[in-house]
Amino acid sequence: MSRTSKELKRIARENLTGHYNIPMGAFIVSSMITLAIELPFSMLQSEYSTTLQVIISYAAEVLISLIGVVLNAGLIKIHLNMARKKEYTLAQLFDCFKMHPDRYLIAGFLLMLVTFLVTLPFFGAAYFFQKNPSTQNILIALAIGLVCLIACIYIQLRFQLIYYIILEHGEMSIKDSFTVASGLMKGNMGRLFYILLSFVGLNLLSILSLGIGMLWVAPYQMQTITNFYLDVIGELPESAPAQPTYSQPNCFNQYI
Repeated sequence: MSRTSKELKRIARENLTGHYNIPMGAFIVSSMITLAIELPFSMLQSEYSTTLQVIISYAAEVLISLIGVVLNAGLIKIHLNMARKKEYTLAQLFDCFKMHPDRYLIAGFLLMLVTFLVTLPFFGAAYFFQKNPSTQNILIALAIGLVCLIACIYIQLRFQLIYYIILEHGEMSIKDSFTVASGLMKGNMGRLFYILLSFVGLNLLSILSLGIGMLWVAPYQMQTITNFYLDVIGELPESAPAQPTYSQPNCFNQYI
């Protein structure tokens, strides 16, 4: 039986209690790396930026986001090991740079591309409204924007587990990884949406704390989503298991 959001969060808190140092440190390090890379390009942006500077800046944003994808996979590895009561270290944050990082880069790029294509209608409507301002046009633009937002949320929910699949199944093709990730979410999207929604308040409080609260909230949220993944594949331990082997669950077979 599927665990509720409350149960998954309780297990996450139990896993993290007294063990926040490594997941918190990994979150800080990954955030600082992306910030350090992004800062020089952000400084290029100004009110008088040339077209070339704008292009370079946007291209850099894409590359930085892809680096963030690989770092995020490292965070996932740490949280998976923590949830499974296995050894986890800060150094695991960089493991995915040594284990076919191209797979994460391709998956991340495909997700960004699909999300961009989904939002294009809104940008088109906004441009049309700017050229032809009227109450009717702004309502149309807002309606299109709402549809695009719902579509983006759907895509993110549908493929939320893609990096977990790629991390755990290096032999699986990118296409099959997307198929499996999508298949695992059938009947679980509403549950995941509720879980993510339950963290909105904590994330808002973290913003009010100038981001300091994210040091606790980010690991808590990722550990909860990791428990959600383990629950979906029928592999959620509440106590330390006796050194199990984690082969491909049978539930994957129906998706590939």
